[in-house]
Amino acid sequence: MGAGDILFFLAAAVSIAAAVVAVTDERLLHSVLAFGVFLFAIACAFLIMGAEFVAVAQIFVYVGGVAVLILFGVMLTASRGAQRTVETEHPMWAMVCALVLAGTLIAVAAAYRPATAVQSRAVDVSLLGNALLGPQLVGFELIGLILLASVIAALAVVRREPGR
Repeated sequence: MGAGDILFFLAAAVSIAAAVVAVTDERLLHSVLAFGVFLFAIACAFLIMGAEFVAVAQIFVYVGGVAVLILFGVMLTASRGAQRTVETEHPMWAMVCALVLAGTLIAVAAAYRPATAVQSRAVDVSLLGNALLGPQLVGFELIGLILLASVIAALAVVRREPGR
């Protein structure tokens, strides 16, 4: 087992731990931050596997977009000191599903065999960047401005004093 395998399993362990914290923590803000760590650990796993473009896209789209959007949503809408409580009507079914998932993960981990080297051709990412940002640049800039305006509007609504 080489250094790449060790780093991959480390990224996998961090992602699993962050996912467990995201699901089980009672503080909503901590759950969202753990979700961001989970997404970043997945991007690190992609990077270790040699998929640099997918890793960067994962960071930009999911960590930079989705996680930050959820974080803003939580911070703008949650009342101060609010705690999240999770109650289930069917704890036995939840336990059965968790055991089935754990069994599946153990079976997949037991069947893991390192992949053999596959000959791949080089992909020029600059062509993809030029295709997306060439003729579509104005659209991307307008979407960014609309998102910025919506965040500013949300801040203005939240910061408004009662009675005004």
